[in-house]
Amino acid sequence: MNAEQTVHATAEELRELLSEAEDVLAGAGGSADKKVRDLRNRMRAALEQGESHYREARQAARNHLQNYDEYIHLHPYQALGAAMAVGVVAGLLAGRRT
Repeated sequence: MNAEQTVHATAEELRELLSEAEDVLAGAGGSADKKVRDLRNRMRAALEQGESHYREARQAARNHLQNYDEYIHLHPYQALGAAMAVGVVAGLLAGRRT
């Protein structure tokens, strides 16, 4: 399951929870109507805020990946050298543990 599917599944679970909470509180009588509305509004706001944060994080990740891609195309030898250095360090660290 990728991140987008996870976010959509979580959003759907929150919607179901909202519906269940409305059903439960609706049985509490007229005095609970304001509480139900407040709870519904808070849950919807939290859901919208979570989806908004997800969209912002996804866009930021795309922007960073695009920047890395441009850098690699402009400086292929530096990128290759950095990747080799990371590989050597990882290999040395892995070799010391065995």
